[in-house]
Amino acid sequence: MVKLAKLKSLSKYTVYAVALLVGILLFYREMRLSAIPAAEKRIPFRLEEEEVPTPKRPGTRSIRIVGPPIKTLRFELDFRRQPRPLNWRYLERIDKRADVMLEGFVDAEGLFVINRVNDRGHPKAGRYIREILGTWHFMPYKTGRIRYYFNVPTNMEHMKVQIDLRALQKNKRYVGLYDEVEDGMIYFFEGIDQNNVMMIN
Repeated sequence: MVKLAKLKSLSKYTVYAVALLVGILLFYREMRLSAIPAAEKRIPFRLEEEEVPTPKRPGTRSIRIVGPPIKTLRFELDFRRQPRPLNWRYLERIDKRADVMLEGFVDAEGLFVINRVNDRGHPKAGRYIREILGTWHFMPYKTGRIRYYFNVPTNMEHMKVQIDLRALQKNKRYVGLYDEVEDGMIYFFEGIDQNNVMMIN
């Protein structure tokens, strides 16, 4: 019985000693934490969920583009050849009811070759148009047929002059495989509002 009492007393003191040691350790921990700045004691909220940052994709500086440069060319009248302008007011004086269709072909060098003229009014109107357009040369970036329709008496917008460019194609002699060709100044008229001219392409 005496040994049992001693054993219980020893266990009791052991528990007290362990509790005291834990208390000392907690006190020591609090003392150490109090000495650390508050900013360093804070643990990031999503620290465990942080991902490895994705590397940035390479921009154009790291991409090497190989190939010939793409040029944009303008198919239009070659004003270095000094084309004559068509005077609309003079055409009206010739025939106020003139209705003329002129068809021509742009060859590989830009020369405008007139094939035929259909004149439903006074023949002098058709001759005048043929004379003027016969002085026109184009930049040699397209080749093919162009049709000009002249309707002097109409009052409808975009209908006094219509220019059909749908039969034109790139001129491979002067245009690279990947070059782009856009239409520029296809006509040279005086005395007519631009809203009365329409290009069909």
